[in-house]
Amino acid sequence: MSQSRPVRFKSLWKKESNDKNALYVDITTDPDRFPLETFYRKNQETRSAEKDDNLSLQYRKNGNYDFACNNWHSAIKWYNKSLCFAENGSPNIGLAIGNRSHCFRKLNMFQKCLVDIDLALKCNYPEESMHILEARREECLKYINDGQEFVPHVPVLSFEPKDRFPSMANILNIEKNRKFGRHIKANADIAVGETVLVEEAYAHKVIIDQYVRCNVCRRLDTNLVACKDCTDDLFCYQECEGNRFHKIECNMKTMGTVEQISMFHLQIIRTVLVALATFPNIEQFVAFVEETIADDTLDIPESEPVDDRSKYRMFLKLWTNSTIENDMFNWRVFFLHKTLMRHSEFKKAFAPLKYQRFLMHLIGHHSAVIHYNARSSIQALTTSYTTELLPLIAAYFNHSCAPNVCTVICDNVVSAIAIRPIKKGEQLFISYFGRSLHRSTAARRQHFDAYFDFVCECERCRSLEPFVSSYDLGLIKWVLSNYHKCKFDFNDEKAIALFRDKCAEYARKHGRKLWTDEVTHVMDCFVHMIEHQFKYRLTL
Repeated sequence: MSQSRPVRFKSLWKKESNDKNALYVDITTDPDRFPLETFYRKNQETRSAEKDDNLSLQYRKNGNYDFACNNWHSAIKWYNKSLCFAENGSPNIGLAIGNRSHCFRKLNMFQKCLVDIDLALKCNYPEESMHILEARREECLKYINDGQEFVPHVPVLSFEPKDRFPSMANILNIEKNRKFGRHIKANADIAVGETVLVEEAYAHKVIIDQYVRCNVCRRLDTNLVACKDCTDDLFCYQECEGNRFHKIECNMKTMGTVEQISMFHLQIIRTVLVALATFPNIEQFVAFVEETIADDTLDIPESEPVDDRSKYRMFLKLWTNSTIENDMFNWRVFFLHKTLMRHSEFKKAFAPLKYQRFLMHLIGHHSAVIHYNARSSIQALTTSYTTELLPLIAAYFNHSCAPNVCTVICDNVVSAIAIRPIKKGEQLFISYFGRSLHRSTAARRQHFDAYFDFVCECERCRSLEPFVSSYDLGLIKWVLSNYHKCKFDFNDEKAIALFRDKCAEYARKHGRKLWTDEVTHVMDCFVHMIEHQFKYRLTL
């Protein structure tokens, strides 16, 4: 299905009449668009991949190959995938976990190695090979006693937390005006590399790193166990197993194509489930939503929300009346509404027509919030990304094609780090393109026109021609020549630390000068190394 230029969508939360008890309009019906019902019936029968021991064995062999090449993180991914495809009760489960324990040993994650050893022994690990695990256990205990356990990096603010917004540094203010809406400004100078926000996401859904992260808490490279029914999701052993959200999501995946019920749709479903779990019944839920959307959508909360209802209120208000949608909007709402209503819990809770119509608009509202505010996890070695985490405060950062802040993700926490010097009184900007800062002016304008309907007026976009400079060509040459080495050798922490420091040095020297093509390349590299540090929780 092709996407055309978006048009303003004015039907969200509209009713059929002004009567108090009028139904919300049916926003899934539009004769001028493609036949939704026919398309849904055509695609709904596809099932997700089934458990298969042959595939499980092949994935474990792939992991063994990466292990032999010292690619421990990649090997863990293959072993986890082998775990997902292993048939219930199969020895492949114990073998995959046993092999994964060796990766944790190599990464100095000895406690995780010990947990995997015990778990493998409970999962039909071959008796003739148990002596290997027992020897590994003794080795890990020795290293733990010697104090050699890997200590992961934990994001912390570079300043004291703000009184009423503890996730935010006390040198930031949330403001609003007609031009920028809600935005964040500095009330003191901020140096390159300083962390100004550390916020736990309101909602999250693992999409890109599905075979290395927990589906519930997003923790990376930990002791994961697979869902017994699907081949897509893993969970922290004992802590996140049996999560009720996944029980619903897993059931829904068998109702639609894997392609259609993934990515953006899964994030919408997760936020709807989180919201419903906040209220004891559907009546209170509907009343809360209707009261919230009737208020000023641009108000600034008096303090950072701590309870679930306040967080959901802030989430709902991330959508404003300026929202636009494209031709996929009707299909997205239609598909998710049909999928949700096929589940027994939703069929019962939303049985009355008035609640079914309400659910349509709720899906549309959540879709708009996520589309315009969710932050992305960027896959290593690529520039592809998709929405995974939805923070609340970090959503107030506006866009610039010459950003002075980057947002990076560690598990389910979003951190904001200065990548250019910021002066008191200046607004903090991120890039909606993530690490893809190198796009041309024409490509950036086309993207904004197609998906956001705003005109960027940053220094790069005001220029008719790309700038070329000679800012410290020696340092630029060093950064660009060493980037590829660090890019493919993520186990060399010293090299990564040196590379990051060189980029920071360039940013300190030239970050307030006119943004040029060279600055773009250095900043791309700089943000990539920061992301790598946070992704693998390295203390550099």
